[in-house]
Order: sequence, then structure tokens, then C-alpha cells
Amino acid sequence: MNNLPPFTFLGYNLAKGTFSRTGSSPLNIIKIMVKAIKPVAGSNVLTFLISADLTFLNGDVWSLTYSSSFKIIDKEWTEKAEEENVLLSVLFSSVFPFIRSSISSMSDDSYGRVDLPIIDLRNNDLSKGIVLKRENNSSIK
Repeated sequence: MNNLPPFTFLGYNLAKGTFSRTGSSPLNIIKIMVKAIKPVAGSNVLTFLISADLTFLNGDVWSLTYSSSFKIIDKEWTEKAEEENVLLSVLFSSVFPFIRSSISSMSDDSYGRVDLPIIDLRNNDLSKGIVLKRENNSSIK
């Protein structure tokens, strides 16, 4: 019996980012999507790019692109997960808490930090992306 996990999280990094804040404006729209997913040639490593676009009420926009990698240990599990269209959401759900933390750390300044909500993304098509938008008189912190 094999007790190894089907994959190992190798890490993530901020590959590209454009962000600035001109005031203490609340977050208005969050858009998150997986931009690209590709295997690394000659290895069991799978890499994907994640974009996170944050728009504030005053018009400030943050565009962040993260790169994340996973080592695939159980190819049978991976193939079955791909057939069931859950592989991407399982891998993304593994890295999203780190991205939330990264955005919170980058925004921790005199205007107040941005804390993205905890989201269950397991049943979403992340290649199309998800959008969270503030409703009138509501708050996103």
C-alpha cells in the first residue's frame, strides 16, 4: 500500500506585479484565474501561472502574476483527477492560502492591509476565472 500523497507542493513566487496605492480606498473587485498550466519537460513537475487583479474603489489597480509548481508523485491519480476536471482546482486550493498571505503582507501599510476572503474554489472553472465584487454598502476587507 502506497501512503505517499499524489503530489508535493514545491513552492510559489510573485513572477510579475504592478501595484500602488494612492489612498485608503476599499477593495472593489477581485479577479483570480489560472492563466497557463504546463508540465516541465523531462520531469514530473507541473507549473502554472495565476493572475490576481484587485481593483479599489478609487481606481487603483493591482495586477499580480504568481508562478506555482507541484511535483506529481502518483500519475494515475493525476490522470483520473484530470478526467474528472478537478486537478486544477485541487492544486490551486493548495497554493491559494499562500497567495492570500502574500497579498496581505504586500498591502500592510498605513492605508490598512487587504485581506482576501477564504474561498472554497474546488468546484470552480479557474481557467475562466472567478470574480468577487463589492455590493453597494457592503465591505470587503
